[in-house]
Amino acid sequence: MPLRKLLTPLIGVAAAAALALASLAGAGSAAAGTAKTTTITATSAASSSTPNLWPKLAPFKTLTVANLADGTDDQQLAAVTLEGAYNQLQGANRLYVVENPDNTTPPEDQTWLTDGVLPKGDSWSALAGIGSGATGQLAAMLADYGQDIKGAILINPSDPDTINLATTMAGIDDAMVADPSQAALLQQYGIPVIYSFADTTFASPTAAYQWEYTNLFHGTNPRDLVILSPADYGLLRDYIIATKSFVFYLSTDDSTQEPLMNQIISARPASTPIMGYIADEQPDVADLSSRGDFLNASDDTDNLSDWAAVPNVSSLTQPAPQPVRADKNTIYVAFVVSEGDNSQFVEHHMFEMWSTYPDMGDVPEGWTIAPGMADYAPSLLSWYYRNLPRNSELLSGPSGVGYATQMSGSDLRRFAQLSGGFMSKTAMSTADFWENPSEIAAYAKASGVPSISVDAPLAYMQVGKTVVLGQTSGYVDPASSILSTIEQDVVNQPGSSPDFLEPLVDAWNETPQNILAVAQALTTWGQSVGKNVVFTTPSELALTEENYRDGSGSALPQLNAQAVSGTTLLALPSAGQLQGYTPPASLSGPNLVTNPSGQDGTTDWTDTAGTLSAGTYQGSPDIAWSANVGPGPDPNPGDAGSSNQWASVYPAVINGDTYRFTAQVAGSGQVFLDVYNGSSDSQTQAVQLGSAYKTLTWVATIPTDAPTGQTGSAPQLQVREIGLGPVSVHIKGATVQLASSSS
Repeated sequence: MPLRKLLTPLIGVAAAAALALASLAGAGSAAAGTAKTTTITATSAASSSTPNLWPKLAPFKTLTVANLADGTDDQQLAAVTLEGAYNQLQGANRLYVVENPDNTTPPEDQTWLTDGVLPKGDSWSALAGIGSGATGQLAAMLADYGQDIKGAILINPSDPDTINLATTMAGIDDAMVADPSQAALLQQYGIPVIYSFADTTFASPTAAYQWEYTNLFHGTNPRDLVILSPADYGLLRDYIIATKSFVFYLSTDDSTQEPLMNQIISARPASTPIMGYIADEQPDVADLSSRGDFLNASDDTDNLSDWAAVPNVSSLTQPAPQPVRADKNTIYVAFVVSEGDNSQFVEHHMFEMWSTYPDMGDVPEGWTIAPGMADYAPSLLSWYYRNLPRNSELLSGPSGVGYATQMSGSDLRRFAQLSGGFMSKTAMSTADFWENPSEIAAYAKASGVPSISVDAPLAYMQVGKTVVLGQTSGYVDPASSILSTIEQDVVNQPGSSPDFLEPLVDAWNETPQNILAVAQALTTWGQSVGKNVVFTTPSELALTEENYRDGSGSALPQLNAQAVSGTTLLALPSAGQLQGYTPPASLSGPNLVTNPSGQDGTTDWTDTAGTLSAGTYQGSPDIAWSANVGPGPDPNPGDAGSSNQWASVYPAVINGDTYRFTAQVAGSGQVFLDVYNGSSDSQTQAVQLGSAYKTLTWVATIPTDAPTGQTGSAPQLQVREIGLGPVSVHIKGATVQLASSSS
């Protein structure tokens, strides 16, 4: 549709707004009229030297709370965007909308108000509805506050992207967003429609956001960007409108959308926070972070226009981590709880767990959380510090101040400095690191954080004063699989030396009770194999292993205020029975790797990068594989196989059966054994290679529906490098043997 027709206003008062769309500048109102222009204010904690990255609003004194928990999508869209437009005025009173996205009783967003998160002297009151339910609440909002804003922008329900266009325009114009079916309701309460997309249909999302970028971008707040699905009707939209942010929804996974997405992201300077959530996590985060920005996941965060108006907390504290003595025949375990980088998880699901589970704090855990919330949601973050369970710590979510995976050079150093600054501001000792492993050293030096927990197998490292540990398992569910993975890690490291393990906990699917059940079962199993178990926080685990390796830990206590022995946990009521790892009683059948050591050259072996050859090493045949993955951007960001590379072989396994996978490795660099069973990966701990061969082993069951044919996505034995730098690997004795049959 021609631009002139697209910009035709529906009523006279909107003429200035519509005709000015192509030349907007600054963050002021685009509509004509006498309503006052507002400015986004920024505050920072007096004790912090961190920059003001996120848009803030002036403090309030009172909240009027509307309950739209049972509202329709259209009702919640209207209510939340009215909230944003009204809160943009930054008066002493603000609106707050209860949406209850997690369907809890009572709603979590209601519970926050009664749990001491409002500043001292502030208060809230419930909105008296005009009628019952969400309909009555929305009517009261329109009647009481509709006259304070400039009007409404109508969407086209048949073109969902117009929801985002209308939201951006509403921020510029201090307006709300509504469905055309609500036009009569708006008229009833004297709220003018100042622009309508109702009869506008764009040819594609790219066309819609190109129009938005051309006509609206320069009128939006330069501090951030928002990527948000049009399917999210309410939630974050109050913040987008109140802060005049630019919201869009494109993905680099679509070649027709990628150029515009990159143009929009690149129009903001590096280190710009991107709020909301992306369409395709892996490639989109890789893309935006390769341009120097980071994601603050927040798509289902609600009432952020209120939380961002709370003054920053002057100080946050948590117990300082302390090491314990690492003894022989002892397993040291630190659980890292995922998802805390997402403020909607922090606002809802994490809040529910911390508020309801009696097992909180029985087992030490490290809970990831977004340190940037110290600025954009300080009272929510502060609640977690005030209610920190015993034996627990808060650490930064991936990868510090925001979610990034592909930064390099000056962007990486700036990001690391910001992460270190905000972690210092929030008293955090450990960063959950999802960046390219090749950047660990640069990140450690620039951030100065005491410890880093890497989301991949990694042998112990130390960069200056920063201890770097690898997570010994990823998103493994259910709880019995977590237990089995830990037990396999221990079995595969024979001897009496202490084991240091850091498994990830999938917080969407695992509860504190599940983790207590894992800890109790692990302790019982440990007793059966002559092992003690001690549970620590991630930061304490880093200090404990550091002291063990440098020989300075012999005088340390066996336990401390936060470290808990497994025997102590066995004294608690049972949290549930779990079946862990059962070692194969025996192996049977032939080796399903027909060329285990390169006797037949490189037949059956493939690699994803580098050089693969057959030769001899220490007098015996081997498969020689070398790859050079060093610092810098990933050559294939978003490719599932590009964060680390591998040499692999396809064994002729049978679906439903269980096998033991083994390989002996020597050389230089760090590698681990990865068993891909056709649908997911299981990984050994990483080893630092040397001249002597080391044996890597894992037992895995092949799913009944795994791909077959010894090609493509069929099960594989893989020797993987970490991504730290060059590797030169000698592989021999690759073996896949039947451990048990399903038939």
